[in-house]
Amino acid sequence: MTTIEQRIDAHEAWVRSASGEGQQLMAMDTDFREVDLTGRDLTEAQIPGAVLQGRTLNGCRFSSANLAGSDFTDAVLHDVAMVKANLDHARFDGARVVGGSWFRASTVGTNLAATAFNGTAFDTWETGRPTPAAGV
Repeated sequence: MTTIEQRIDAHEAWVRSASGEGQQLMAMDTDFREVDLTGRDLTEAQIPGAVLQGRTLNGCRFSSANLAGSDFTDAVLHDVAMVKANLDHARFDGARVVGGSWFRASTVGTNLAATAFNGTAFDTWETGRPTPAAGV
């Protein structure tokens, strides 16, 4: 049986090789609470309904990932890239987001009112000089 960590390793190989090696991660409603995602590249991962509740996520890349309906309740996201990510109907109640970029992330039906943002870029790519959105 393949573990979720092995599937993430295969996904990262898929990202690095521009889909020539490995395999894109597709894992609906998967519980990631026991998985160390520090610095992992989940670009273009298809993981709707992911359970990341209470996790501390450092330096993860979820760019262009499908995280629709995922649960980030009470999570801490530090320098996490959500560029063009699908965060529609995701839960971020009590989450703290420090740094990172949410440029062009889709948040349809996502209530971010109880989410604390600090230095997060909403209008630039994750490289360069990010400019935090006004009033956030």
